[in-house]
Amino acid sequence: MRTKEKTYFQILAELAPKEFWNIDKKEPYYSDFADIERVRELEANLYDEIKYFRADLLNKQPQDRITIIEYTIRELLFPYETVRLAMKQLPDPERGTGRASMLLLSRAISGIISITEHDLKLKFTDDFAEYWERRQINRLLGELNYSYKVGNKKQMDLSQLDNIFNPKRMDDKKLDKLKRDLRDFTPTYDKMKIAALALTIYENNLLHDNTMVELKNFKNWQRKFCNILGVEESTYKNSNIKDEKKQEIKRFYSYLFE
Repeated sequence: MRTKEKTYFQILAELAPKEFWNIDKKEPYYSDFADIERVRELEANLYDEIKYFRADLLNKQPQDRITIIEYTIRELLFPYETVRLAMKQLPDPERGTGRASMLLLSRAISGIISITEHDLKLKFTDDFAEYWERRQINRLLGELNYSYKVGNKKQMDLSQLDNIFNPKRMDDKKLDKLKRDLRDFTPTYDKMKIAALALTIYENNLLHDNTMVELKNFKNWQRKFCNILGVEESTYKNSNIKDEKKQEIKRFYSYLFE
């Protein structure tokens, strides 16, 4: 999805509508959102492009890597915010196309932050941390929960997944991809998104029969899943998990159901 002139993330940044100024009303107005099929085409390549981005970073001088990362995140934040502002001017039924662009930009930012902190083990600069706090980016992104403050965190232990799935539904290839996605993306998920992922696994016959007998109910599986991911326990009930979150999870982890 990259060209000689533009990187994948520069192409993503162009998903935002153009902003104009209405002199009479003294307020901004926006062009149309990006075509939904175009967004889906870009979304299909996100995981691979994040891997390419990581590989490119490893070819750079160590002192340059965090500079490139922070610049890329900032370049994605501007169009993300533009999409959000444009959506506010529309009634809810007309926001779907904009929402697709917004979620893709959010996932791109989340993925870059994840490889920075959890894979490359790089630390963001103080200037970036102050920028993040000053602009209240966590509140802006909603689901993204980047924190530059070091605390006592549980450790992710994906080896616990090796023997809990239904072998008829989860072969080694799927399990390896799932582990990569969990490692790269779930550190940036909010509690409801963790719960939606746990519920999707639980309700789609992916767990081994013995695991289901041992767990007895979704509440116990959700607790175990959070422990595996090394995150604070999510306590959402099935009925409280938003359909939008569940559908987003099903799209991203669609390979689990093939």
